[in-house]
Amino acid sequence: MKRKLADRLDWNRVLHRKFISKFVDEVDFKGHITLISIYQVKESLRRNIKINEDDYRLAKSVMTDLIKEIERMENNNIKNSTNHFEYILMESQGRH
Repeated sequence: MKRKLADRLDWNRVLHRKFISKFVDEVDFKGHITLISIYQVKESLRRNIKINEDDYRLAKSVMTDLIKEIERMENNNIKNSTNHFEYILMESQGRH
């Protein structure tokens, strides 16, 4: 079985990061949740990507709809993820 590590130590461009991971066992979710904060990178990631107009419009439409879902908190996955990340942040700051 391939195992992925969430600490991303192989990201060579990242000079300063903070990594927090917590195991959660709840009715809606069981597993590890991870928060990676990146504070400093060697250089920005630059890539030349050619996107045609139709693909751009589709991506913009999908992202607009997703942003609306996030703002209204209608998506259960987004709700759960947001709650778990808020929990991790509170734990990392000693507020629980």
